[in-house]
Amino acid sequence: MKNKNKFLGFLISIFFIVSMTSSLAANAANTSDTYWLAGNSYCRYKADASSVYVKNSSLIYSVKVSIYGEHSATATAHNLIGPNTENIIISPNTTVYIPQYCNEWGYEYLYIVFEVYGDGYASGVWSPDSI
Repeated sequence: MKNKNKFLGFLISIFFIVSMTSSLAANAANTSDTYWLAGNSYCRYKADASSVYVKNSSLIYSVKVSIYGEHSATATAHNLIGPNTENIIISPNTTVYIPQYCNEWGYEYLYIVFEVYGDGYASGVWSPDSI
């Protein structure tokens, strides 16, 4: 009987550890970088309340960025998600963190638009969650 209780305790412990690990993975931020090219827009799931991360890899051209909140990956409502989330100019070879309220205002997806500021070509990487 004693061995049976130990074995049952062991199984319960394993179950608890596995369930905790699964919940941690499900709550992980969406921090992987996505390549962007000016003139395009992108939509990704927004997992937490952290700032949006954008890097302009161009050595010459600035880029203009606008970000919006959406309820689905295919929505096109372009809901404002903060006071300074449109027409943000990012200088060449610069990384910025853009505060916004996508999660706090109930949107699950972040929609981002990249435009070259002036004539030229710009690209880089971005992530909807910075931490």
